[in-house]
Amino acid sequence: MTVRRRSIALATAAAALMIPAAAGTSHAAVPKSEVYLTTPFSKVVAGWQWRNDRLDPVMMSVQDTNADGYAVSIRLITESAGEGRHKWTTHMVTSGAGTGLNLTTYAVTNGTPLRAWVETCKWKGGSPADCRISRITTNPIDDSSVSG
Repeated sequence: MTVRRRSIALATAAAALMIPAAAGTSHAAVPKSEVYLTTPFSKVVAGWQWRNDRLDPVMMSVQDTNADGYAVSIRLITESAGEGRHKWTTHMVTSGAGTGLNLTTYAVTNGTPLRAWVETCKWKGGSPADCRISRITTNPIDDSSVSG
């Protein structure tokens, strides 16, 4: 039953990513990216809206799928011209197979975010044993006409 509830939570997180940011307004839609990743140890759903200086909101969900004694984690990674590669906070799931977490946050970058992706790892004894990354997404906002 726990796996079913977690699957429903992952589906809910994925559905939330599809809701337009400006529903019911005449403003242009804010560009967004979504990634999905299934590994031998986790399932990941994540998405974010691209802004000129940040990703906001960032929604991430990870589920531990393997009863192997390892914890799993998720974190956002961004690249921008101002700060290069930034590995954001690692969020852990230590409660075992069939459990997970959903979180909403934001990422203010030093300059325009250029690329973003998520990383999921399995952990034993405080050290990552295996890490996988999602598809790398590229910022669709063309700000080449903005002088700096």
